[in-house]
Amino acid sequence: MNFLRTLPRPGPLSIDLRAAIARAAAVCLGLALAACGGSADAPPPPETVPVVVTPPADESVVVGSPATFSVAATGAAPLAYQWASSPDGSSFTPLAGATAASYSTGATALIQSGTFYRVVVSNSLGSVTSSAARLTVTPAPVAPAITVQPADQTVTAPATATFNVTATGTTPAYEWQSSSDGGVTFSPLAGGPNAASLAVANTNVSQSGQRYRVRVSNGAGSVTSNAALLTVNAAPSAPAFTTQPVAQSIVAGAAVTFTVAVSGTPAPAIQWRLNGIALANGALASGICTGATVAGASSTSLALSAVPIACNGAVFSAVASNGVNPDATSNGATLTVTAASAAPSVTLQPADITVVAPATATFTAAAGGVPSPTVQWQQSTDAGVTWANITAATSASYSTPATVLADNGKRFRAVFTNASGSANSNAAVLTVTAAPPSAMFNSPLGVAVDAAGNFYVADTSNHTIRKITPAGVVTTLAGLAGSPGSADGTGSAARFNVPRGVAVDGAGNVYVADTSNVTIRKITPAGVVSTLAGLAGTGGSADGTGSAARFGQPFGVAVDGSGNVYVADTVNSTIRMITPAGVVSTLAGLAGSAGSVDGTGSAARFASPHGVAADAAGNVYVVEVSHTVRRITPAGVVSTLAGLANAVGSADGSGSAARFADPRGVAVDAADNVYVADTANHTIRRITPAGAVSTLAGLAGSPGNIDGTGNAARFNQPRGVGVDAAGNVYVADTSNSAIRKVTPAGVVTTVAQ
Repeated sequence: MNFLRTLPRPGPLSIDLRAAIARAAAVCLGLALAACGGSADAPPPPETVPVVVTPPADESVVVGSPATFSVAATGAAPLAYQWASSPDGSSFTPLAGATAASYSTGATALIQSGTFYRVVVSNSLGSVTSSAARLTVTPAPVAPAITVQPADQTVTAPATATFNVTATGTTPAYEWQSSSDGGVTFSPLAGGPNAASLAVANTNVSQSGQRYRVRVSNGAGSVTSNAALLTVNAAPSAPAFTTQPVAQSIVAGAAVTFTVAVSGTPAPAIQWRLNGIALANGALASGICTGATVAGASSTSLALSAVPIACNGAVFSAVASNGVNPDATSNGATLTVTAASAAPSVTLQPADITVVAPATATFTAAAGGVPSPTVQWQQSTDAGVTWANITAATSASYSTPATVLADNGKRFRAVFTNASGSANSNAAVLTVTAAPPSAMFNSPLGVAVDAAGNFYVADTSNHTIRKITPAGVVTTLAGLAGSPGSADGTGSAARFNVPRGVAVDGAGNVYVADTSNVTIRKITPAGVVSTLAGLAGTGGSADGTGSAARFGQPFGVAVDGSGNVYVADTVNSTIRMITPAGVVSTLAGLAGSAGSVDGTGSAARFASPHGVAADAAGNVYVVEVSHTVRRITPAGVVSTLAGLANAVGSADGSGSAARFADPRGVAVDAADNVYVADTANHTIRRITPAGAVSTLAGLAGSPGNIDGTGNAARFNQPRGVGVDAAGNVYVADTSNSAIRKVTPAGVVTTVAQ
């Protein structure tokens, strides 16, 4: 039975309602067939209203191309189709001739973009309207073209470098690429932006030299930009010398090179100076190095050729500048120019010496020669018939051990040797006498003056520290005469062992270089003795606090206004500093490395420094057996105030023109005049702050014991000096076992003996 034929004819019901009824009838028909043994999965009977199985889909085309919309529907045949369009998706207008399951627009125009299309499917039983599909018409793509290429970028690390490209074309895509091999190969940047701009953030110097380009593409083609170079400069930094010029020694007529290394950004320019005056390349027409030829005056290596002997003592330094303040100035390097090789020739003969036992005797000799000759002291016990080397006696001066009467008549001489030969000095005779019962002092070596005019004496061979009032009253502040040892305590309960240097601070505390105990001692105004630094009997060179520090036979001490104590650590050839808390450090010099080199801290060298003094500004003055007077700033910068290393003599003059002979004591007054015990010359010298040296009292080469004025006075190996507020100088006149006073006018008197 045809169930559908029993349905009433379509009346006023809507097409959609009629379609629903038809579908229900189809379901019922399926159930009936199943009950009669038919299959529920059999295709529906063809007599059904249309059903849209696949509605038309949105289409997007390039202008000029056709767009095709299709629908799939089922229902009783024949099915009829009518396509309609709408500009807004609300009101649809049927399209003439569009009566198939598919509709093609033909060549599209941009104005059609946004039009909606739908279809009504119908048959004799009803109709159904599909959903609307939208048409998008896009312009025809234009291939990309680059109008502005990426530009090279220069930045200072860590700034961001930005590369930009300007391109035309339809919806271009961007792929940035980089090269680290000079543009030979490029690789896409991982995570690079799909944009016309690339920002390279947090740049560093290692990226300098990389190249960047971009590939611009769309559906119509692609184009690759030029490569742009990235330059990354380091942040500007002021110049700094990483390698300082080194002092040089040459023979006259030879060539010499000074070299520095310097850091800074941008790379600094170099200007070499000679004694503070800028150098230029070419032959020098004036100055102490006239005739030498200069090359590299503005490079890191300065070369001089055909150097004359007059250039001896010239100081070379370099200035580095790069526009970043401040400029840097190197240390000065001193050039030593010597004459051609020559055998030794004795220039200073050792003098006969008379001492009172157990005083020591110091013999001094000097010789010229190229290269500088070595020295070996010898002694003879048979009136000069046979001679024997003295162990470790290889300096210009030799000091005997504490003498005994059996040493009377011994002879001493110096043997000078270099590659060209050797020379013997004259033999000097040692006369040793017994100390008279009335002798008050026994080989005093150090003297210091306090603010009240009291002065303190290191009475060395008595192993005591003595005090003398302005009225000349002598007392023993600490120690016991003739009783060496190392004991802290009060007054005579304390013990010292060959004390050589003394200093006094503003509070009246006295500091002692207790030489043979290798310690620094402190004595309060009440005579209480303690050990400030070092360990008795244990030598060395270690810095440290209190007993952890070590010294090598300290000879001299000084104290500044802050209570810091300075030590001439003689055997170590260094200058040490001790804070009031007992912390010991090395201010200048290098332990075990003797010499005479100006410089800063451990770069400087000293040759057995004996005496030290400190001025109000914290500068430290040093005398040493290389016959010079040195100055050390609070920053540890060492320079030579007067004298010339290893050049012995007695000449007055300025700076390196002056000569000394084994100076052992030094002091400085409130006006920064420096006083020197010029031991082997038997004189007291004065040096102005400008370095002008004069002889205040005594006559060079004329030992004796005479009060008088200026060169009419006589001293015998003075070792220690101190100066009071009025400018009076007190002298430990060692071999006379006397304490002498020299007024500012050079008048010499004996204070105690």
